[in-house]
Formats: sequence, C-alpha cells, structure tokens
Amino acid sequence: MASGSVNAQNLTEGLPPPAPGPSLALSLEAAQATIAACTVKGYSLAVTVLDSAGIPKLVLVDDGVSARSVESSMNKARTAIRLKMSTASAIEKAKTDPALAARIADDKSLFVHAGAVLLNAGGTMLGAIAASGAPLKGEDDICIAAGVEKIKDRLN
Repeated sequence: MASGSVNAQNLTEGLPPPAPGPSLALSLEAAQATIAACTVKGYSLAVTVLDSAGIPKLVLVDDGVSARSVESSMNKARTAIRLKMSTASAIEKAKTDPALAARIADDKSLFVHAGAVLLNAGGTMLGAIAASGAPLKGEDDICIAAGVEKIKDRLN
C-alpha cells in the first residue's frame, strides 16, 4: 500500500464498537409491516426504528403523513430508549411511580405518548420502533405490534 493511503481499519481504530441494534433489513421489514397494518385501517403513518444508542436505522414515511407525525415517531422512539420501556408502559407506570412522573415532568425532551416499543433479544435492548399518525388512541401501538410480530423471532 502506498504511503498516505487510508484503509477502513485505520478509520475505525480506537472507536467504540457500534451499539447493538436491529439489522437494516429487519428494521425495514418491521416498519413496512407496521405501515401495512394501519394502511388497511385507512391510516397513514411515520415509523422510526432506532438502535440501542438512539441512532436512526430508518425512518419510513407513508404518503400523506405530516412532518409533525415524522417528528413524533422519532421522539417516541428516543423516549422509549431513554426510559427503557414502551411509551404506553411509561404512561401507566408514571401513574403510580412518583419518581418516574417527576422525571417525565422535569425532562421536556421526553415525549411520553403511546406508540413506541423496545426491540429486545435475549435480554438485550436492541433499539426501539415507534409510529405516529393513527388518529385513534392506541392504534399506533396496535400497528407496531404487527411490525414487531413480523421480526421478533429473528432479532438477535
């Protein structure tokens, strides 16, 4: 190799390994299944999949979805990762856990609205998937469940 050449190994030397996360292929499959589950109900969604460090694996946006829904799906996924639980669980737990309720109230970056779940495999959090855009309460979670069901046995 000529002097002054850079190879991939030199670029990654000394960097921490990437955070655990679902593969891009599984992320896309889950997002597509999530959107399909709501499309049959007449809803258009934005779906975000993040790795365990909160790095986006993908954002998939159905036709006609607002920018607000795209931002909401990102914020829901980040919140699930930061709280280490689904956003629906956080809503319920905050009703009886004063410390969690205070954390949510104090941290304006948390977006605690139903519609994000963690992606886990073998006891390890791999990331989160979130959706936004369904007009009825709880529908984002129902559509996400279809996406997670599609890939859950292949997460590792």
